Amino acid sequence: MSFGDIIDVADERDGWRFAPELNGWVEATHLRTLDEAAEELEKRSEKSPSAGLFELRGRIADEQGELQQAIDFFQQGTKQPDVEAGVWNSLGLALQRDEQLQPALRAFSEAIRLSPDSPMGYENRAGLLALMGDHKASLSDSNRALAIDPHRAGAYSNRGVTWEALGEPKKALADFTRALEEDPAHFDARANRALLHVAEKNWRAAVTDYEQLRKYAPSNPDLANDYAWLLATCPHETVRNGRKAVELAELAVRLTDHRVSDYEDTLAAAFAEAGDFGKAIEIQQRLVKSKPDETEFQERLKLYQSEKPFRDSGE
Repeated sequence: MSFGDIIDVADERDGWRFAPELNGWVEATHLRTLDEAAEELEKRSEKSPSAGLFELRGRIADEQGELQQAIDFFQQGTKQPDVEAGVWNSLGLALQRDEQLQPALRAFSEAIRLSPDSPMGYENRAGLLALMGDHKASLSDSNRALAIDPHRAGAYSNRGVTWEALGEPKKALADFTRALEEDPAHFDARANRALLHVAEKNWRAAVTDYEQLRKYAPSNPDLANDYAWLLATCPHETVRNGRKAVELAELAVRLTDHRVSDYEDTLAAAFAEAGDFGKAIEIQQRLVKSKPDETEFQERLKLYQSEKPFRDSGE
């Protein structure tokens, strides 16, 4: 059984299962649900444990939203005599998402030690090093990954992030674009390119990237918020769209259950752009009350009280 045989199932009827990610019905004998696979792999690993079985169990736990359990399974996998670099990479990615950055760095380094001719460990470590602010080391790892495989979209994306941090926006744009040439659906590369376009005041290009991103991730709150902010506050009139900004900002707020103040700030800006200053003021007053030290919240409230929308100059 391979991981590809394991899939989430939304419905089951008469021996057929509906798999949302396949957008269709499949005979039940041709796939296993995540729960079924988890149960079977548990039995197999008890009878004959292996690194691969524990890695599969970790990936299933991760799919089910159990990150700590996934980490535990990956760690068990690294203790097996047949462990390979892939298990260490899976562990490193899970630890990174759990914000255990130093243990993640050690995991990626171990993956590289076990498989120095594979680009995956270098690519993963480059992304982590960029996150940790070690841009020189990140650039080195990205270059090593691309020297092994010049078609790694993730390595180009990571290197683009590093170039941007080093104050090289043209090089960053070139790498994000190359990543998308290799993989047009690469989410991080397109999201980072959209943000770079905004920073460089290439607003129409940013809109094009955001529209593509919405096709890939229609329920991503960060994406919805960033796009809403652009549509609500862009200095260029032809880019702004108050109605759409409100829809996107409301989505971001709803998906995060009103827990993110920056998303609420975006929603207020969107209402102001749409001409509904009453709602903009109501939201902004709540923000000022909850975070009185945020001077930007106070400044925007004064604008809305004067029935003026906010414009983000990007300065």
